[in-house]
Amino acid sequence: MVARELLTESGSVFVQIGDENVQLVRLVLDEVFGADNLVAQIPFKKTSAVGSDLLDSVNDYLLWYARDRDQVKYRQLYQPTGRTRTLSRPSSSRTAAGAD
Repeated sequence: MVARELLTESGSVFVQIGDENVQLVRLVLDEVFGADNLVAQIPFKKTSAVGSDLLDSVNDYLLWYARDRDQVKYRQLYQPTGRTRTLSRPSSSRTAAGAD
């Protein structure tokens, strides 16, 4: 509960966890922050190594919880400008032979 109280109203917490414990940690964080304040569970590749007898675990997860999801601050990393660039071939200064 202390972790939640230390955050500002728009504050967030990010927790990195492997797939073997992600559900257990989510249960704890749901109790602390409330299940409604889970913003995202973000998978990301941690390795490409092979070594398990079965399927290798190549992902970890970031759990993003907000103190208050309605007040969380988020800024999109990439914002389209609305302009599109088209690539065109350079014009040739020569004309085709026999063209008028």
